[in-house]
Amino acid sequence: MKIQFTARHFKPSDEIRQQATDHLERLEKYDDILHAEVILSEQQKATRTVRNAELIVKVFGTVLTTKSTGAQFPQAIDDAAKKLESQLKRHKDKLKTERLRKSKLTPAKKTPNE
Repeated sequence: MKIQFTARHFKPSDEIRQQATDHLERLEKYDDILHAEVILSEQQKATRTVRNAELIVKVFGTVLTTKSTGAQFPQAIDDAAKKLESQLKRHKDKLKTERLRKSKLTPAKKTPNE
């Protein structure tokens, strides 16, 4: 899996990069991830700093995207990874049920002896 990092308005520490990589590697058990993109941004509001984490994952047949906001980057990355995990579970279940449905609709092939 190829992981691309983008940081807007700051330079991410190695700990933040490692945390995002660990989360994405754990998510590979649900589906084969072809490409992952992590976008981290920091915005200054009048009263506080808002940190955003966006995870974009390309799997066979679709692209899944999650966004999360938090006070700190580890919290935002954790929340986005949880959302992405549920999306990957639903996608995998959808593929399974679709395969089962198609196999039930397909008539059994007859052998030439019948």
